[in-house]
Amino acid sequence: ISTFLLSTVPHFLNYATIGYADFALIMFYSMSFIYLFSWIVCPGYNRYLLLCGVLSILALWTKQEAKMLVLVNIATLSLYLFFSRKGLSRQRVRPAFYYILTVVLCITAWLVFMNAMGFENELANRDTFRISVMLKNLNRVPLILYEYQKHVFGPKKWNLSFLIFFTGLIFYFKKAFGGNFKYITLSILMAFGGYAACFMITPLEIRYHLQTAGSRLLLHFLPIVIFWIGYLSKEIVSGEGNIRR
Repeated sequence: ISTFLLSTVPHFLNYATIGYADFALIMFYSMSFIYLFSWIVCPGYNRYLLLCGVLSILALWTKQEAKMLVLVNIATLSLYLFFSRKGLSRQRVRPAFYYILTVVLCITAWLVFMNAMGFENELANRDTFRISVMLKNLNRVPLILYEYQKHVFGPKKWNLSFLIFFTGLIFYFKKAFGGNFKYITLSILMAFGGYAACFMITPLEIRYHLQTAGSRLLLHFLPIVIFWIGYLSKEIVSGEGNIRR
């Protein structure tokens, strides 16, 4: 059902027919998260976390934006380890540690390579990646929120996907932040926050950057939003706390 809903989103279909690397990034990141979530839900299936790691690395090699998305995966996994710390065994923690270590090393190696080749990232560099820059650009917050709300209430590109997400988040708050469901919710909110932080530090003119990149960046985690909607529907219908095999 989630796949069917995703295939009806006009903006997603448009990017499936052009040569931008964003569509490959969408697939790699979305599946990496779904395998990560599958590992959380199904203890003992370490191959899910292995697949998550492979897809995360492929995402890193696809586009620069993947670094933020992969960090969302690491943050989600870290939150799972924290919330479940009392009941976790070493056999459960060890593969999670290996995943985080491997991905961090890959990000570091990629940054070292880019620096050695003399390639600069106009967004994340020594001049922009500072808290002082973000504090200086606090006046951008209303513009970023306005851009987000245009997409939430803009069915022309997204159908009702983001509107259903935020509506469901309000009316089913406890379900959205309960059980394993909360890891999907948190990953989406962290993705929203991560891209908002990128807009806070960008050296580009903010209105221009929002207009040219806003909708494209939201596409990167759209499949997770659709997956969230499907999960919520299952929770409402069955009333169970978690998905069971």
